[in-house]
Amino acid sequence: MIDPEEIRRQWEADRPQFHEFGRLIAGRLDKAIRRIGVSVTVSFRAKDTDSLIKNLIRDPNRSYETMGDKAGVRAVVRFRQEVPQIINVAQALFSHGKPEDTAERLAEDRVGYLSTHVDVGFKDHDRLAKRFPNAQYRAELQVRTLAQHLWSEMSHDTTYKSGNVVELDLKRRVNLLAGLIEVADREFSRLGEEFSRVEAIAEVKLLKALEEIGRASCRE
Repeated sequence: MIDPEEIRRQWEADRPQFHEFGRLIAGRLDKAIRRIGVSVTVSFRAKDTDSLIKNLIRDPNRSYETMGDKAGVRAVVRFRQEVPQIINVAQALFSHGKPEDTAERLAEDRVGYLSTHVDVGFKDHDRLAKRFPNAQYRAELQVRTLAQHLWSEMSHDTTYKSGNVVELDLKRRVNLLAGLIEVADREFSRLGEEFSRVEAIAEVKLLKALEEIGRASCRE
């Protein structure tokens, strides 16, 4: 049985360090993603005290020491096909666990929360590893599309925070929206791929036109 007040005191002492750890992870990830030309919004947070205590009370198998998501980093991209790119960047930058796609938890006839998660920390040879050792400092990286993020935030605010107060019908309506969001997300991704092909064709046409201008100038 945990002592909530003891956990509260311990986390209030530790939280500033985890906040700084999350900030450094997020900053490094943001720079690396932008170098590959992907539009992204990266944010971070250290867990709220009340949320941390509630999680420990709900799951007796977890302890303060083993809780792996005291710090969290989130990367939100436009299209589904960009999610694996972000995971690859994170795996190259950091020590990491095995990525988990939450879609794999859902049965084929179910809809719900969609995101890809992976635990990250500084590699042993990193200059920051001594300050933030891997055994103690891990961040949960969540990678989502804009559409997935919209549903997650709305669902969290309307049902999760309200606990058992929300009626079953309201929760079902929120979950049904997840299906609509997923359809929209897939269509946006297809549109993104088609726009990329159009842009590539336009670039080729432009290069050919410039070549023709160059040849004409040489003949003159």
